[in-house]
Amino acid sequence: MFAFRTWVPERQVRVGPFVVEVVPVRHPVEAYAIRVTGPSTERPGEQATLVYSGDTDACAGLVEAARGADLFLCEAAFQEGRDLVDGIHLTGYRAGRAARAAAVRRLVLTHLPAWNDPQVALAEAASAYPGPVELAAPGATYTL
Repeated sequence: MFAFRTWVPERQVRVGPFVVEVVPVRHPVEAYAIRVTGPSTERPGEQATLVYSGDTDACAGLVEAARGADLFLCEAAFQEGRDLVDGIHLTGYRAGRAARAAAVRRLVLTHLPAWNDPQVALAEAASAYPGPVELAAPGATYTL
């Protein structure tokens, strides 16, 4: 049995040891970045935060959601200079700028379409974000 509820922006929901928050982001339909905070396995006694951007373009809500995250899983479906549609997806560069503005510890790019060269997104992100950045990979795990 499932209990469905409507997301309420910036309201914390507790799921076991985790606190989940959603923050509205910029997309043509209702979309949210999701912030999950819970016990760190790398730093016993401390908390760790994972943020997933969801589909979005650059916006204040994205930076707010990602602020100080240990791991920022961020979409980068578009490429700078090629994809000129506004308000739908990030480029690697814009994902990197958001990661830098939010002072995240680590950036992982996702939502990379098959027709894009993932190395372009990685290079774009690395040009804007000085911290560790990598591409999401099937089966990858991340310890926080």
